[in-house]
Order: sequence, then structure tokens, then C-alpha cells
Amino acid sequence: MKPFKAFNKCDYKNLRGYHCTGKHQFAQPWDSHFEEKQMYGLDFNESVITYATQCVSFNIPKKTRRYTPDAMVIYNDGSVVLQEFKPEVKLDEEMEFKLNTYGDYIRNNSDWDFKIVTERAYTDTQMLNYIDLSRFLKIKSEYVVDFCRRNKAILTSTPNIQAIRESGFSDEIKSMLWACISYGFGKVDLNKPFTDTTKIAWEVR
Repeated sequence: MKPFKAFNKCDYKNLRGYHCTGKHQFAQPWDSHFEEKQMYGLDFNESVITYATQCVSFNIPKKTRRYTPDAMVIYNDGSVVLQEFKPEVKLDEEMEFKLNTYGDYIRNNSDWDFKIVTERAYTDTQMLNYIDLSRFLKIKSEYVVDFCRRNKAILTSTPNIQAIRESGFSDEIKSMLWACISYGFGKVDLNKPFTDTTKIAWEVR
């Protein structure tokens, strides 16, 4: 399984934006498309409860400027991991040593862990699926929950991707079905490309 492709160096410059996520009430800032891609991965990682980007910084000894990790991630086992998103093309020996030094400082001065995350965290297929589903995270979670609870018959009538695509439902209802999948109420295999036969396991009580 190949890691997802990182961007060329020229693509990192002067890129900023905000990412809509179902795991935080506010959109989260990013400073490169590579960072945004990693946020897609966090969105669809079932062990992640919530995360925030650029939210905490440290005064590292012998470092002039404060160090701000790219993300603080809280997992369902209660652990907190500060993450630095770095494509391998920019992670040379000197950079890796510096970041690991920051990580040691963080571990020794807080209850949090530290991790460097590269493009090898996810495959191309996984990332394409995450990006495909992420647009539906712009629909507020409370609307999605309400739709799922009120329309169980519609959910059970769509056991696979083809059933959604070829149904006679309105575009609005189709979008809500995709949103239900995006928020995890419909389980699909994110490790394989989506096809008409991709099964959906609905988990709505």
C-alpha cells in the first residue's frame, strides 16, 4: 500500500485556509494543503474524539521563537498527542532531530505525547475516500443525527453505494445519506476505492 502523494515544495508556500471538521465545533486553520490532508485523516480516524490545530505553543530552551505543533489530538483512550505534519521531502536528518528534540521537551514537561506524521500515515486510496466524504462534513452534525433517526427506512433501503446513486431520492436526501456515512452512521471500507458494490453497514439506533 503506497502512502498518499505529498505536494512539491513550491506548493507549500503562501497557502492558508480553514477546514470544516465533524470533530470540532469550529473550523480549524491550516497553513498548507499537506496539513489539510492530514486533517482529513483525523476526521475519519475512529479512535480520534476531537482535535484542534495551532492551539498550543511552547517555549523550547535555546529556541528563539515559541514552537507550535500543528495539531493537538485527543483519542478515545484519553491520550493526548501533539502532532507535527511534515512531508518526507522536508524531513531531512537535521529537521527530524530538531522535531524529536521538541518532542522530548513536550513529553518531559506535560502529560502529552508527541508524534511526527508524514504522508505514510495514509494511502492514496484512503486519502481519496476521505476527501470525497469530507465535503459532507459541512452539514451540521445535529441535522445529520436527526435525519438518521427519522429516516431509518431510507437507510436500510440503501445497502450499498449503488443504491444511493441510482435511487429516486432527491439530491438533498442523497447528500444527507452521504453525510450519514461521513459522520460514521454508515460504515464503509475506507481502505478500498468506492464502487457501486461498496457495502454500507448502517449503525443507527
